[in-house]
Amino acid sequence: MIMENIVAEIAQENQLEFTEISELKKLLSIVEAETLQVNLVIPNDRWLAVAVHLLGFIRRINSGETLPPVDHALFAEIAPEMVSLSARVFDVYGEKTSRRYDQSEIMLMAVHFETAKSLQEELGGGEDGKQGKSGDR
Repeated sequence: MIMENIVAEIAQENQLEFTEISELKKLLSIVEAETLQVNLVIPNDRWLAVAVHLLGFIRRINSGETLPPVDHALFAEIAPEMVSLSARVFDVYGEKTSRRYDQSEIMLMAVHFETAKSLQEELGGGEDGKQGKSGDR
């Protein structure tokens, strides 16, 4: 249900094509599944930020655009687990769709995951998933 609300909210602000909606839902479900595997709870407002990023990603790959290279030194504060999580999301998506992505996409998505992880730790959710489940986000 939360994913439908997020897609609807984005659709209110952006003109979305049917294929973009479909791809966005696929990506969001992959993110949800992968974050559940590592007990990462993403709050609703962060889900919106993730979804907006993923919409941009979809539009970039559809138009053949790529992000400029990211200076990986800027991401020294990001836990390697969050980078791995991000890579898994794009790997799973790539396997399902034969779509290609670049390292900049991985690093920028990892920022979203690192932010969610920091918020979860601040709220006392830790890594044990006690803060809530996917449907509680």
